[in-house]
Amino acid sequence: MRFALTLTLFFLTGILSAQVLEIEHRDFLVDTIPFKFVPTSTAGVYDKVREIRIGCLNTGKTDLVFNTVQLGLKTDSSWINSSLNVRFPGSLKHGQYGEVVITWSTALSSFNRIKILSNAKNGDQVIRLRDTYVTPLQIIKDKKAFSYKVKEGENAVFEVILVNNGTAPAIIDSMVMPAPSLKLLSTLPLTLDPGAQEHVSLEGITKGMMNFYNGGSPTFYFHCKGSYEDFAQQAVSCVIIPNIVASESDTFSFGSVKRGTTVSHTFSFVNKGTVTLDATKANNTCAVFSKTSIGPGEKFTITVNYNTTLADSAAVNKEFPIQIAPFFYNYSLFLNGKVSGPSLDRSKILTPVESKKDLGVVYNDTLKTIRCDFKIKNTSNVPITVTSCTVNEKGAFVMCSNKGIIPAGQTFIVSFQYDPKLVGKFERMITVNYTTGDCTNGTFFLHLDVSGEVKHKGS
Repeated sequence: MRFALTLTLFFLTGILSAQVLEIEHRDFLVDTIPFKFVPTSTAGVYDKVREIRIGCLNTGKTDLVFNTVQLGLKTDSSWINSSLNVRFPGSLKHGQYGEVVITWSTALSSFNRIKILSNAKNGDQVIRLRDTYVTPLQIIKDKKAFSYKVKEGENAVFEVILVNNGTAPAIIDSMVMPAPSLKLLSTLPLTLDPGAQEHVSLEGITKGMMNFYNGGSPTFYFHCKGSYEDFAQQAVSCVIIPNIVASESDTFSFGSVKRGTTVSHTFSFVNKGTVTLDATKANNTCAVFSKTSIGPGEKFTITVNYNTTLADSAAVNKEFPIQIAPFFYNYSLFLNGKVSGPSLDRSKILTPVESKKDLGVVYNDTLKTIRCDFKIKNTSNVPITVTSCTVNEKGAFVMCSNKGIIPAGQTFIVSFQYDPKLVGKFERMITVNYTTGDCTNGTFFLHLDVSGEVKHKGS
């Protein structure tokens, strides 16, 4: 049913020689105004729209002219121009009746103040809208029967529960799907008594889809007995992962090993999907692919290598996310077992003789560069690999004497240089990034700080 509520506001008797606009009722209960349905796109996306008609009468002798309208928030004193959703009668002569029509959408519901601008002597008038409407039909995702992760090509099933929280029976007579890959498995129409609920099933076709399947928000149209037509929406979506099928479990148990041992296992797969997989970027020393281009139906292997140097003591359950293009989301493999031997103190892998240096006041009359060195030792019992040395902000440069493998017990130098042309106080932070070896999944950093002040002699 489509209705429009006519709210009549009169130009009350005032100074008859001038136009006067007075609004008796400033608060309109928007939930008393029935909906009408307006399609916003050819895809069948709908929005809830209410139409407010304000009757008006010019009792003055001068023509009443409406200029524009502005929208505002309840908690905000600023206004924005928005005349697209308001229609004016133009000008009204003495004794002439007209209507101001406001089209109010749920998409604009945050704007609950409407200011009508005219040449009325008593100035601009503000209408406040209060939306207290609550839909009687609630849609809940059934988490026990809802596909959150689906292999490409395998259809996703979405279960939602429709609940009637109203006081009258609700008839769900139809629905609109936002995408052609979604279809309804349940039968409509169905009637829900007050307090009743019903499971509804939808299916999403994932063939040829990658990354994130977003079916959108299916729209359920319903009406309660003795009331107007309404609708409710619920988003359904799932993660699409590559459809690779293992010939064995995705988890390998390696038993018990000593700390520092590198565990390896080869997993065998078949590409059961409909797209060619590109493993070029996923192929590395820790996850070695037998081939990088894998067509539909082709077999391949992934050999996983795990360095247990940084493993937690006792039981270990290690996940290896495998990201294969063109999919964005991961497929995971797992290794579990036990690691014996003392654990590595991660806070004492690299130890600097000094972590902070204050260079004090430096005069730049003859200096071409300001420099200092940090001596750092690998105090762990395993080799580490320095991957980069960087410094924040401008005017500084940093270099590692040995950017590569640092054996246990060995030292290296981090050299800092600063431009003496930059007069004034300075503070710079150096970051040394390092790892404890391939396939340990451990990346660390060490911070060093340098400060000082550059001056001219005599200043």
